[in-house]
Amino acid sequence: MIGVASCGVEVIASMTENVGIKGAKTRAWVTNWPDERSSALSLTFDDGYASHHEHLYPVLKECKLKATFFIVPGWLNDPSTSKHASRIGTWRGFEQVARDGFEIGSHGMTHVKLTRLVPGAENRAGTLLYELAESKRAIERHVPSRPCSAIAYPYSLHNRVVARIAARYYMAARGLGNPFTIATGAIIDWMDRRSEMAWRGNRPLSSFNRWFLTRRHEIIQKQQAFFQEHGVALKSALLERLASNIETRAFGRGVWSVFVQHEIIPFDEIKKVNTFSPYPIEWFKPFAKWLADQVKIRAVWVDTVSNVMKYLKERDTFNYRVLKEDKSRIELEIHHGLDTSMYDYPLTIDVLVPNTWKHVDITTEGKREHPEHQDTWIYEGNTYVRFNAIPKGQTLILDGS
Repeated sequence: MIGVASCGVEVIASMTENVGIKGAKTRAWVTNWPDERSSALSLTFDDGYASHHEHLYPVLKECKLKATFFIVPGWLNDPSTSKHASRIGTWRGFEQVARDGFEIGSHGMTHVKLTRLVPGAENRAGTLLYELAESKRAIERHVPSRPCSAIAYPYSLHNRVVARIAARYYMAARGLGNPFTIATGAIIDWMDRRSEMAWRGNRPLSSFNRWFLTRRHEIIQKQQAFFQEHGVALKSALLERLASNIETRAFGRGVWSVFVQHEIIPFDEIKKVNTFSPYPIEWFKPFAKWLADQVKIRAVWVDTVSNVMKYLKERDTFNYRVLKEDKSRIELEIHHGLDTSMYDYPLTIDVLVPNTWKHVDITTEGKREHPEHQDTWIYEGNTYVRFNAIPKGQTLILDGS
């Protein structure tokens, strides 16, 4: 398991040498991110608030942005077990969110500090194994259509023991992250000259976690004061500063960034609640629309935590064999060597083909009724074709013309 850090994963194009025909000229690459987008981003929302399916979900759906909701099954089962009982969401609400393609991840069964628990057993409440296993089982009972494969550690607290045991159940785990990707409100606040929360230097992630967690109440107060000062609307100047910061620190670095947010509520409720770092939906809407525009111009790939992790793992284990090549046909076997029942996200693959090819029909061996038609493209004198495929050991037939 790879822990998800908002500073992202430094990436380079993945190419594995052909292990098939000796001396074959065909080469294959996987782009860093799908369709050669320059970076990746996951929007995550913690704790399972009602506002997530009442206010936030419609905005995300309208903007066609996928997100991961890290919920606390114990709170949804019995809201009275949370100190914010009246604000906790419902299983029915999150089941609808899941049906529309959003990810439901675990935030622990009861949102306790995992580092303080003994390993215990899966059926023993109050133990680490119970928090990790039972939360996953509860989510999968309500959302049987897809596995629960990501967790956000409660309070961001974890150690080697927690991470090692979590790896038995989850594909990806998220801690706190770096400041420029914590929340859109926090990003603006850190950019404000008067703020004392400015990021100074490149501190280790663990040091930032300790710093943030010890000062989070102060930070929340500053954030709420910032909202009240600037009013209900996210002004264009603030949005431009926010956009510039994200483009430079996240998109511009070509990495995977993870936004961490909590309750998203109407602006006039901000002062009435004491939940962790609430954020006004009126401010989130223009940010979401801006982000959707960035997706359209291919500046970023926005997807769930598990989908991004799948792409990373498949990309980095991608391999291929050239089974046949001549002037009109290439047969290429592609695979990633991972569990295909879990790792099933299509990779964007570039293949070097003969310079005479202008068009390519791509089919899977044994399934040639409906070929995929792609035009080739030229870069530095070489000709390539690009397509998307899940590398699960199948043979692809590329017919050129």
